[in-house]
Amino acid sequence: MALLSIVVLCYNRLDYTKKTISTLIDKTKVKHEFIFVDNNSKDDTKKYLASLRGKTNAVRELYVFNKRNYGVAGGRNSGLIKARGDHLMTIDNDILVPDDYDKHLIDACKIKKLGITGINVESKKYSIVNINGIKVQLKKDNLGGGCLCLPRRVFSRVGFYSADFVYGGEDCDMHLRLKRIGLIGAYIVPNGKHIDKKKNKVYDEFKRRSHLPDSAQVQKIHDNVKKYVLSNNVYVPYSVPRIFRTKDGRTIK
Repeated sequence: MALLSIVVLCYNRLDYTKKTISTLIDKTKVKHEFIFVDNNSKDDTKKYLASLRGKTNAVRELYVFNKRNYGVAGGRNSGLIKARGDHLMTIDNDILVPDDYDKHLIDACKIKKLGITGINVESKKYSIVNINGIKVQLKKDNLGGGCLCLPRRVFSRVGFYSADFVYGGEDCDMHLRLKRIGLIGAYIVPNGKHIDKKKNKVYDEFKRRSHLPDSAQVQKIHDNVKKYVLSNNVYVPYSVPRIFRTKDGRTIK
């Protein structure tokens, strides 16, 4: 029986973390393992995660407590490197999965030309297409990173998320790598829910700046694409994340 690896990435926001994990435990019915990753939270997240030991419905539980915040990509990778599953799912700690999400993800992963799938928590709806009897929401650009799933057969070709990104760029980078080897991205049909509705002005400004054409993040995406083209290789090996440096020399930890 296929195994679904579920990497839950946590950083603070304990109330959200509890809702996300309780929903996962309640709605995950297929054979699965949980890999709980904490990115050096400053609240009681670590204590809560430790309290889950032996209390989930998973066939295997792992707990990764990073000594610093490795960012989204680094945090995901620190869980993915320990995964044993045939399907490798990552989920943020503010996403609620829909009913039967696990079966839909596994079905989507059977589509040979699919590189990555996930759960749609965007406000926008995408065209539903039927591929070999499997319904998915096809998206031409990169999927939102709240909940993503890579089939093992694809992961063996592309490797890990590029850990040079703090937020957002890692999903675009993965999309471009998959596109380069002719694979598509699509959401499963039932949508999930993004429960973080609060507005953080500092965080929003950081996101806005990171997506500007001259930002260090966008430049890194362009540099990576050139590297993939020149080397004819899209595989990214696991590495401990480096501190991300902006163009003006500031560091983001």
